[in-house]
Amino acid sequence: MRTPEQVRAEFDRCGISIRTWARFHGYPAALVYQVLKGNKPCRIGMSHEIAVRLGLKDGVVSDPQELTNTLSAEFSEKIEAMTG
Repeated sequence: MRTPEQVRAEFDRCGISIRTWARFHGYPAALVYQVLKGNKPCRIGMSHEIAVRLGLKDGVVSDPQELTNTLSAEFSEKIEAMTG
């Protein structure tokens, strides 16, 4: 895990602006700045993804549709097992 200061230092070391990183990954730059400042809880959605991708928190960035399909399949299997 990294601190926001470490993430900023890595951007400086690589010569990449936060705005460029945000644009490349499809995030609003303002949201990336808010995540780095600690102004967002980063529990769900884009702020979670940003925090995980920057190494600020442990977590998984997954496709919502893929997760829905997985959960639906698991639910269907449980229902089938209960009803025989």
